[in-house]
Amino acid sequence: MNPSHKKIITKLARTKQINKFRGAIVCMLPFSLLIDNGLLIARASQLTFIKMRNILLIIACTLLFLFGCKKDKHPVPNRRFNVTIDLMLPDYHVNPFIITRSSLGEMVGVSGVIVYRGGDGNYYAFERYCPHDQEFSCLVSPDPEATVASCSCCGSRFLIASPDGDVLEGPSKYFLKRYNTSVSSNGTYLTIYN
Repeated sequence: MNPSHKKIITKLARTKQINKFRGAIVCMLPFSLLIDNGLLIARASQLTFIKMRNILLIIACTLLFLFGCKKDKHPVPNRRFNVTIDLMLPDYHVNPFIITRSSLGEMVGVSGVIVYRGGDGNYYAFERYCPHDQEFSCLVSPDPEATVASCSCCGSRFLIASPDGDVLEGPSKYFLKRYNTSVSSNGTYLTIYN
């Protein structure tokens, strides 16, 4: 037996503090050291109870961590669409540009889509439906500086020159809903889809 362990047991036995420190001793000492010269510190059943309690505590903490945090669902409705546009048309030579309907007259997104062409040649497409106001009359439109879009109702401003549509200012706690984009191999067609 390690002399330091023996000192702990002897000191606790002298001061009759065994019951008070039983949990600490059980956690600190290996089971073989729990019985020394007839001094029984913890019975096997108590040790099993302590182990089970610790396991249950770990499981409870893990479940609380996994399920206790509420995930904020993005408030913009999820509407499926798939639209392909011809980038050679003059309407799409400006940056950014807005698409509200496909060539077949179908609605694109919930309230239309803002498309921004980044300096790296990638296209970023964002929903115009404001994530803060959640009303069809409140649309997000590009500002004259072209890298930012603002909501006409709440005044929230969003960065559209990045892939995330982050909130720059205003009451919105949600970023703009982003849609997937893909450019054809010859660079002529842009497909936007959800």
